Amino acid sequence: MLKRELRHIQGAAILFFYYLKWPIVLGLPIMYLYLDYKRNIILDFLWIVL
Repeated sequence: MLKRELRHIQGAAILFFYYLKWPIVLGLPIMYLYLDYKRNIILDFLWIVL
């Protein structure tokens, strides 16, 4: 029972981060280059990881 729940959580996390990748990949350069956002270490880390 616990294994099944852990698989559900893992599957949800995989889908979440897969679909989170595209707004970061497309949006982060726009935010930094055109909208003059300040640098953020968390977003920089996500950019490198994704």
